Amino acid sequence: MRELDRSRRGFLKASAIAGLTVIIAPLGSRAFAALFEEKILTPIQWDTASGSAKFRIDGIAKVTGSKVFARDVRAADMPHWPNQQSHAFILRTTQADRTYEGFDLSLLGDELQPDRVVTAAELARDGLAFPAFYGDDMLLPPGKTPAYLGQAVAMLIYRDFARFRFAKDKLQFRDEIIRYGEKTGPLQRDPWGTFRFVRVGGSTAYDEDTFSSLKDTMLFPSAMRKHEPVWAAGRQDGKLDEQGMFYAQGMQGELDHPPADWLVLERNYSTQSIDTAALEPDNTNCWYDVTTQSLHMVVPTQGPHEVAESAAGMAAKSRFPVKNLFVHPVYTVGYGSKDHFTVPFYGLVAAMYGDGRPVRLAFDRYEQFQTSIKRHASKMRYRIGIDKKTNPLQSFKVEFEVDGGGRCNFSPSVAMVGHPPRSRSTTSRRAT
Repeated sequence: MRELDRSRRGFLKASAIAGLTVIIAPLGSRAFAALFEEKILTPIQWDTASGSAKFRIDGIAKVTGSKVFARDVRAADMPHWPNQQSHAFILRTTQADRTYEGFDLSLLGDELQPDRVVTAAELARDGLAFPAFYGDDMLLPPGKTPAYLGQAVAMLIYRDFARFRFAKDKLQFRDEIIRYGEKTGPLQRDPWGTFRFVRVGGSTAYDEDTFSSLKDTMLFPSAMRKHEPVWAAGRQDGKLDEQGMFYAQGMQGELDHPPADWLVLERNYSTQSIDTAALEPDNTNCWYDVTTQSLHMVVPTQGPHEVAESAAGMAAKSRFPVKNLFVHPVYTVGYGSKDHFTVPFYGLVAAMYGDGRPVRLAFDRYEQFQTSIKRHASKMRYRIGIDKKTNPLQSFKVEFEVDGGGRCNFSPSVAMVGHPPRSRSTTSRRAT
């Protein structure tokens, strides 16, 4: 079996991040060719008639149960890892309108108590926190209202699978294990992002726009008041944002009080909340080697470099000494659910409290629906002004209210690319 040729193949990438040596490598740091030699991957077979591949190179391995997914990997499968595999699961809130006040594990009796319990207190003591992108409260401390349904409050770690399995079965779907306090209602806070796009076309579709967010500027609120945006005052000869608001207010007035030859259409729409349904539920298997001060992570991810960079920064700020970070990414079909997602960092936490043993954190299908990245419901209101004599659109306004969820993630970015048409080729002269 050939070792990885770094210079020729380039599959192993090493760099220094946050003072750590970071290595992103295939499972076991073996050559990609070895996967073909072991028949995990098969050479491409071409359909000469269509010129396309007959099936995926990993297709046979996946349908026959070979260890292709990260979820299939155990400590014993990893070279140089200990053979002993620990397992973890997470306790979560199922209410988000009252304070969280702790948990009760008495249902487990004496025999099924976890070998290690990790709460917000341990994370605060040891300097472990989410990378800034993900916000606060990796584990929710008592006394606070959950930001969303399913927020994590504790991690339970077991050294043997049997006790882990029995304990998880006893606690899952049992609401009484989480204690709640006073009813506060859902958290109220400012939107993750608020912005407006405004365009006023020229006399024809080929003339320079009078004003457009593409040419001039997007509009952002000057402040938030009671979680609602405060926009600049409209002034035709003012600053760019004031000019934008001037034209936006003019369009609003036209649609509210249209000319006699205009037809104004208004429609309201909404979308359902959508769950991702990737074949592989979220999982990690991570090992913190105290002897060499090395952290090893096996993760399914659509963004290996983001995982490596964020994990390195997270580890560097903790009290656990880490010199080397080995990330073994298993590329996966995730439909966006495994891009900038939080699970790898819970795996990192599990490893730090694993007492020198690899810890596997693998969600079942229920937990996947409970915790994965969502596409939340949206509300849309469209108003269109049409010239009844000549038929072209005269004015177009759309308002999007997008539920960004309990953690920000890419919600503002996704909303920003969903704005109305802004090119000069559009038939409407005004759009906001």
